Amino acid sequence: CTACATGNKYYNSGTAAANHAGVGSCVVSCAAGTYVASGGAACTSVGTGYYRAAHTVAQGSTSTRTQCPANYRAGAATGAES
Repeated sequence: CTACATGNKYYNSGTAAANHAGVGSCVVSCAAGTYVASGGAACTSVGTGYYRAAHTVAQGSTSTRTQCPANYRAGAATGAES
């Protein structure tokens, strides 16, 4: 079994042997308003003027954030558009 980066809240994607087959089977669940900026990093705030819905990211991968439209960028960061 490969150890997931539990310090950054990564965990094995399931209970079957295939879910423990390597770092690629390790995932992290990012809440709305957060994303993974660099491979293996923890979920971090998207920052002001960006949004991202809740999602799951494989260890070693990154996720993206979307810039809010220009007329919505003045407020605090939000996880999703209303």
